[in-house]
Amino acid sequence: MRSAKEGGRYVIMPTAAPINVPLSKKTEENYKAFIDEALKLGAY
Repeated sequence: MRSAKEGGRYVIMPTAAPINVPLSKKTEENYKAFIDEALKLGAY
């Protein structure tokens, strides 16, 4: 993320949205990890 976000305007996005309702436990864990890492590493 450091090299990609240099200069601003970097957007982190998953490649697809989950389609199972309710979310499976694994999908929920993966999304939480995705968001946690974005918050940790995404600041400029």
